Amino acid sequence: MGDFQLVYKALGRFLTGIVLVAFVSIIAATTISDAEWVQPFCKMMYWIIVASAIGSGIFWIIQKTFPEMFKDIVESQTHDTIGSEVLNQGKSDAKVDNE
Repeated sequence: MGDFQLVYKALGRFLTGIVLVAFVSIIAATTISDAEWVQPFCKMMYWIIVASAIGSGIFWIIQKTFPEMFKDIVESQTHDTIGSEVLNQGKSDAKVDNE
């Protein structure tokens, strides 16, 4: 089950990275140029974003359909979140004036 958890997390991060790179590419291409290559390039990036969204939706459906497969993943993420909240408890960015 550890390999499955590793693949699931890696694939989720990969899809997120693909979407971010595609968005930045669209913004950069439309900002720096108005050449003929920009429109096909941006369309390709758009379809990459759509495909990533569909892939994420499929993973979500699988997660909801077969929750026993993802039990370890959800538990580890919950423990990580609780651990980070406990470590950050009492820390604040606000300054307190002790006058």
